[in-house]
Amino acid sequence: MSKILFSPVGGTDPISENNLHDGSLLHICRCYKPDKVYLYMSKEILKHHEEDDRYLYCLRKLDEL
Repeated sequence: MSKILFSPVGGTDPISENNLHDGSLLHICRCYKPDKVYLYMSKEILKHHEEDDRYLYCLRKLDEL
């Protein structure tokens, strides 16, 4: 059985600017290692994603490790 994560993306994802720790998205992926990840993005978060692809970039780097 495959593990699927459906997660809203928050303002502290992928890395919190306040404490430079993993946001919840990276933390969950690091601990539970889902096979598929579906991200639910608000309009504001989608704008960040379109600017620099930070969410998928960090998930890809985590997958490499």
